[in-house]
Amino acid sequence: GLNKSITAMNSESGTSEDLSGLIETDAAIQPGDSGGALVSRDGKVVGIVTAGSVGAGRGASATDGYAVPINQALEIAQQIREGKASATVHIGESAFLGIQVSSSTSGSTSGVRVSGTVAGSAADKLGLAAGDRITSLDGRKVTDNASLRAIIAPHHPGDTVRITWVDTSGKTRSSSVTFGTGPVA
Repeated sequence: GLNKSITAMNSESGTSEDLSGLIETDAAIQPGDSGGALVSRDGKVVGIVTAGSVGAGRGASATDGYAVPINQALEIAQQIREGKASATVHIGESAFLGIQVSSSTSGSTSGVRVSGTVAGSAADKLGLAAGDRITSLDGRKVTDNASLRAIIAPHHPGDTVRITWVDTSGKTRSSSVTFGTGPVA
């Protein structure tokens, strides 16, 4: 199928993303195949594997696979080679706040609950602690893990932004924070 739309979920982080314009295939796409080539019967690369649906049960295999059309992938590759950032292409190292987040939102009405910090990170130096809730970053409201990631994504190490959080005593705090260098998100 062509020009398909899906909601892809990251099984490790629990985040999801809406994707469109994809090629759907019944090829045996497995977790870990992302980034590989989707090849036609005559050996031509027609897409880059992006997602697969996983069947239920132990040892289940994917039933549908999805790929970015090769023309779109080549356009993105060219954009990267030219160093042209956009809303969907990040050039350079990734900004890193250094928090571990809780998937539980029980008891909180807004923000992202911190479950811990990475030693020596910007969050650690700022004094964020388990149980704090980040409510705003860079002037934008933080509603969930996905919104926090989206706010951080366009930034680079060394960028300084304003962060607002509610500590475990219920006090609202605000400060500047300078991102460190982190892994690709």
